Amino acid sequence: TYLILATTVHPWYLITPIALTIFKPRIWVIVWSFMIVLSYSTYANPSFHQNYWLITFEYVTVIVVWILEKKYPNQMSLTRA
Repeated sequence: TYLILATTVHPWYLITPIALTIFKPRIWVIVWSFMIVLSYSTYANPSFHQNYWLITFEYVTVIVVWILEKKYPNQMSLTRA
């Protein structure tokens, strides 16, 4: 819950969820690990103002991938048997 509601998520915050994808592969966690770089846009501005468009894009992308993974579990699988 904390990670979903945070405006800035540093990459090392996702170490545990990424490690858990070994046991139960989740595409949305992998996508989030790549999208997390957008959280650093805050530090590009000297006054540390959030760019809510980038953060919204990040979270909407992760949520859409999560929904697609729930809706189409066989097509969105990381492990093909």
